[in-house]
Amino acid sequence: MLYLRFFGFTLLLADLWGMDATSWQDFGITQTSKPTTGTFVNVGEITLDEDSTLSLITGANPKLNDQYFDGDLFFNKVKKLTINVIVQDQSAKGYTPIYVRDGKDLGVLNAFTCEKMQGEGTCSLGINIDSTQMALNRLFNLENSTLTLDQNIRLDFVPNGKVKTIFYNAGTLEFDGRFFVDLREQEGEYVDSRIDGKRKVVIEHYGVNTAVNTYKNTFPVQIYGDIISAGQRLELNLLTQDSVFEGHFDIGDSPHKYSYNTITMDNGARADIDLTFLRPTNDAPQRFSLVMSAKSKAYVNAIFDRTSYALLDFEVSNSTLYANMAYSQASAQRGASDTTRIALSEGGTWVSTQSGYADEIYFNVALPPQPNPTALTQADPSHLSQRLGGGEEW
Repeated sequence: MLYLRFFGFTLLLADLWGMDATSWQDFGITQTSKPTTGTFVNVGEITLDEDSTLSLITGANPKLNDQYFDGDLFFNKVKKLTINVIVQDQSAKGYTPIYVRDGKDLGVLNAFTCEKMQGEGTCSLGINIDSTQMALNRLFNLENSTLTLDQNIRLDFVPNGKVKTIFYNAGTLEFDGRFFVDLREQEGEYVDSRIDGKRKVVIEHYGVNTAVNTYKNTFPVQIYGDIISAGQRLELNLLTQDSVFEGHFDIGDSPHKYSYNTITMDNGARADIDLTFLRPTNDAPQRFSLVMSAKSKAYVNAIFDRTSYALLDFEVSNSTLYANMAYSQASAQRGASDTTRIALSEGGTWVSTQSGYADEIYFNVALPPQPNPTALTQADPSHLSQRLGGGEEW
């Protein structure tokens, strides 16, 4: 009983000392000038001096520094920011953002940082979302530039909500701390003509780089939801026993000449992946690599849909891979440059329960590097330019 009273007392103190805000500007925003391509641009800067709560309701006309922010967030001796989001309405383009980096400003560097340099994972950002009234779409909408997040990120949802995309990246997006999101009780609302069914997308990547657990720390990463990648490089590092990825991983074609998607698993991490190489609209290669070690376990069901240059690599060391590979019914033949390679070492095991094949199998050696593609024609896919919006008002 004493413990309960004490716990209640500490909660009361947190309410008294913490700051409650209903817009980003309540935190006190200063402006700082940052370089962009050929010029400078003013962006917001917030310094938090106490654990705080921000409560937002999305509207039809979201405003800068009110519903959404566009700049740097610095935690000064602060351990946690909690953001409560009710998705009540959407913008004209169907977005519900709380953070935006506009496509008009190229190359801006923004960061959410903890107190000290290299303080990844020493503070936390918790986001509670109610999307039962309207689908969440582009909570973070990065149409260009760079955003790094040092915080431990945790997103919690009211059950039976609707989700299109949480993190949209057409620039560079780095998650440097722990990461947790579970969409198993959410309804997917993302649709694409090349994808069967609907997706509930955690990361929608069209940019230069997206990384989860960027510096490969022993931080748990748990993602129950889908990933769509048609950018240059996406990296997901699952390096602890309680790290997991369960969901669809759809790979489109990149305008950056070379799409490289990597999941690295270690120390007993787990994955259950429905992998699809989507029908390409140009001749850029679509690459996916799964690197496993130290008793990790993965289930992969890979589908190639009318591909021409799909590269699939598995490196399995002291781990177990259950993987099936097949072509879609619409595929008349195998792509001319499609290649599947598997390397098994230190007791690594590959099990195929339905259909499986490999062009190259290696034992007790690493996979040779994939050669970079040459002489590609690279017209931007029409669907990509439409999604980026060319910096138009959203």
